[in-house]
Amino acid sequence: MPGRRNTPWCHFTFPTGDTPAWLSRLSRQAKLPKARASLSFLLLTRGEELPLKLRPGRAVARGCGRVRVVSEMFPLPNGKNGCYGCSERGLVLLEAGRGGVHAGATVEVDGYPGVSVSNDDAGFYQTGLLSAGLYTVTTSAWDVYTAKLDPETGALVDAPTPATGRFVGGNGGPRWSPDGRYLAWRSQRGDHPRQGVFMIRSLETGETRELDPGFIEISRFPGWSPDGSALLVKAREEGSGSYLFRVDVQTGAAEPLVQVDTYEGRWADWSADGKSIYYSFEFYDGEGGESPRIVTRDLETGSEEVLYRAPEPALMGPGNVALSPNRQKLALVLSPEDTTKGRSLVLVPVAGGTPRELHRFASDAPSPSNLTWTPDGRHLVYTTFWDAAGLWRLPVEGGIPERLEWEGMDKQRDIRFHPDGQRIALTAGDYAFEVWVMEDFLPPYTTGASESEGE
Repeated sequence: MPGRRNTPWCHFTFPTGDTPAWLSRLSRQAKLPKARASLSFLLLTRGEELPLKLRPGRAVARGCGRVRVVSEMFPLPNGKNGCYGCSERGLVLLEAGRGGVHAGATVEVDGYPGVSVSNDDAGFYQTGLLSAGLYTVTTSAWDVYTAKLDPETGALVDAPTPATGRFVGGNGGPRWSPDGRYLAWRSQRGDHPRQGVFMIRSLETGETRELDPGFIEISRFPGWSPDGSALLVKAREEGSGSYLFRVDVQTGAAEPLVQVDTYEGRWADWSADGKSIYYSFEFYDGEGGESPRIVTRDLETGSEEVLYRAPEPALMGPGNVALSPNRQKLALVLSPEDTTKGRSLVLVPVAGGTPRELHRFASDAPSPSNLTWTPDGRHLVYTTFWDAAGLWRLPVEGGIPERLEWEGMDKQRDIRFHPDGQRIALTAGDYAFEVWVMEDFLPPYTTGASESEGE
């Protein structure tokens, strides 16, 4: 296939919402979660037997040689990061250093199986050196924008403008403080997109300050406590697993609240009084499939109880759960394992009561994501991607989704409404990669040089 600038050509990555249920289930059971899926083309031919037969559990000294990275990074059960690669011996799992390895990079691997690629110094994530003088450059850019909004029609009053001019292309996940005086977001630092700090901007003064709790990985965007004194985040510190942390917005001090596994706590929020938190378990181990649930945890006693459990095996991504502005209702989108049923949007009373199905999407409808509430609690807003890309709102009292026309914004996500209902903050941008060729990269190779030196 011909390579084209700013478009993928050897493999294609996309959100996991539309992956087959059996593939998502396999990923969860293997404890190898994916934020994005990758579709690659493989040429299959009848070939000769491999020169080395690998036996399960047997380490061999001979390496894989060059390995082409064919997936984005994802967390491994040991707390590190990994990715998939293609080698002369087939598909391999690589364990990467903190710097990460970007899809498209070619790396040299010396050990197999159980190989480890430590590239903290190489920095493959931003620029991966390939064979034959080719190299990849990440041109993806995601940034935080703000704009004025007509609360009745949902139309933009003016064009969105960047919230910051710092670290352009590496900002996302904006969250307004409960009193509307501040805007917080995650800002990338280093090569891996999960390495970063939090930025807090004052709307009154325009001052933006950096809050660095010292995390080596931030898995989810921040959520303000009801009193505005802290952020709730899923993150990881050096030498430990993932936790839900309470981060003081003044000092940056991080207090671990509960340890969570890969598919736990990818969505989390505070109760109305700030004495409990809600967080997601996206599956449970059991016969006949997995079913997600939402758990309430008392921060004083550490006791937990199930607030909601899906009635059947289904998928529930972290972008498909949202707590209402008054923190009394949960909205969530379930993707049943039986894809003929279509996705459902469910409302769950936090204080107890019978969940209500608000809307059932057609089985062939685009996958909703980035679910959020309007400040008055009257509508739910969500995004769709690909051929049916757009922004939609759905009346909470019932009705059909209404498309919102926001011009000039490419692939908006993480949309958050200001408490006054007249402003929004969002993340917008795109994933993009370029493949470049460097001519005359190496000096001409000549034979016999070592022989002449030895004469």
